[in-house]
Amino acid sequence: MESADAPKEEEAPKEEEAKPAPAEAVELEVWTTRRWDLSQGLGLEVKQEIEALVEGLTVKDLIPEGNRFTILIAAQAAGTSPDIGQVGVWQNQQVAAGGIVDSLEQYYAQSPVINKDDIWPSLRIDMDHKGQVWSMPFGPDVRFFYIHDNLYLDAGLDPENPPVTWTDLEDVISKSFKGGNTIEQVAWGPLWANRHVWMVPMWQLGGENINDERTKITLNTEEGREGMAWLKKVHDMQGGYDALQQFKGDENARAHFYASRLANLYDTGSIRFESIAKEAPDLAYHWGHWPKPADGVNRTYGGCHTWVLPVGATHKDVGWTFMEHFGVEDVNIRWAKHFDRLPIRVDTSYSEAYHGGDPFVIHQVDVMEGRRFVVSAPGANEMLGIMSGGVPDMLTGKTTIEEGLRNTEAQAQVVLDEWLARE
Repeated sequence: MESADAPKEEEAPKEEEAKPAPAEAVELEVWTTRRWDLSQGLGLEVKQEIEALVEGLTVKDLIPEGNRFTILIAAQAAGTSPDIGQVGVWQNQQVAAGGIVDSLEQYYAQSPVINKDDIWPSLRIDMDHKGQVWSMPFGPDVRFFYIHDNLYLDAGLDPENPPVTWTDLEDVISKSFKGGNTIEQVAWGPLWANRHVWMVPMWQLGGENINDERTKITLNTEEGREGMAWLKKVHDMQGGYDALQQFKGDENARAHFYASRLANLYDTGSIRFESIAKEAPDLAYHWGHWPKPADGVNRTYGGCHTWVLPVGATHKDVGWTFMEHFGVEDVNIRWAKHFDRLPIRVDTSYSEAYHGGDPFVIHQVDVMEGRRFVVSAPGANEMLGIMSGGVPDMLTGKTTIEEGLRNTEAQAQVVLDEWLARE
């Protein structure tokens, strides 16, 4: 038996437990804009949430100077693309056709967070190209038909009952327009904020600016001609296009509305907090749809911002993690409520968690169902000016409506055909 003081056998040294290798540091370069600043407020909060999802991740957010669309294209050509870019939803098909961005189809198919089929159909019209999705939308906006309560009451009109039809609006114009040789008050300047909204009446009548296959521009149609003719009537009832433009001058439409010189304003839902609360906090107003033809449907003009994955991006999977986070329902609701925009999903938009019973927000959701935008197709960027360039001549009678729409359609078709020939 061993003595108590016998030396113990030395224990073999234990192997040190293997430690996981530290995560590789990843810097994700994201190009954004001042509106969607990720360096402060909610933008910073969401960015930090994304960084916490991937160990070693740093999101480097930059706001490039100049046009975000042309800068992205130049960067891709030079091999200096960011990991995430940002373009308008109407530009999605052009950057897809031009080989500037990658399809996100495989990412959507595997995502546990966002199903592409849950996204608003009115957004998918613009996002999809050749059966695939090319972006992650965020921040959709739609236009409202705002009503100036005091000017309605002064004209013997009920601001709580907005005009529903074109005929109703014509009655509003006849009662609220004040002018003769000199205009004192305008009932409505439909194109004061944006000439592209001339297409709204065409959409209300069932027309579209391009066919379903995205191969033919469709402006010189019965719906296009009737819609433009009605817009001309609205202008002529108030002294004509030139007279309205002269009255507007260099001031924007909102300024005239706030100063009680404009009875109706067509503008985004987001101006409630961005503009009205700051510039006209005591303004009494109501809202409704753009009045429609008797047998027409509700349509409105609305945009959307989107994240895209450039072809030259270095960290594509991490880039998708960034974009996918904007599809998380809670994130999307917080983002939409903070910026007074809409969620990207239909069911989320109609949820109590988003609208909170606010009739203004609920109306914004209802308007979204009929949203349309400028032409979305390969070559959209080049077609943008063409689509509205001939409007003044048609509304002043310098050219007939049929001739004006035929020329506009033909010019836009040349651009579209050139793009289609490249694919």
